[in-house]
This record gives sequence, structure tokens and C-alpha cells, in this order.
Amino acid sequence: MIMMWPSYVVSVSPIMIRREMTRTRIAYGVIGALGIVTLLLIIWAFVHGASLQTLLTGIFTPVIGIAGTVIGFYFAGEKGK
Repeated sequence: MIMMWPSYVVSVSPIMIRREMTRTRIAYGVIGALGIVTLLLIIWAFVHGASLQTLLTGIFTPVIGIAGTVIGFYFAGEKGK
């Protein structure tokens, strides 16, 4: 019996694999940075007694926007396949 690949299996070039690995690392890095910024803001607010509301609107909101842009770019690249 001859083994045949399913019709949906296509060949993938090493460049495509490397591109996807780079996109994945960027996405994980942005999510990790977002988590670190969140923890640092919370710790800083408790130590200095600052208003967490001010910190969230001033710093956290733009970081969420940047993270959303990067993650959206990652998934838009996935969709184009």
C-alpha cells in the first residue's frame, strides 16, 4: 500500500517557517512586556500610593494599543495563507 499525503498538505519553505517563528516570538515578547508593565505599574502604585487610575489611563492604555496592533498584525499574516 502506498502512503499518500492528504490533499491539504503543501510544501513549506524554510523562509516561511522562519518568518512564522519570528512573528511568534514577537507576539510572545509583546504579551510578556505587557504583563511586566502591568505588574510594575501595580507595584509602583502600591509603593508610592499613587492613583492606579491615572497610571492606567496614562501608560497602560497606549501599551494595550501597541500590543493589539502587533497581535493583529500577527494574526492577519496567519490569515493570508
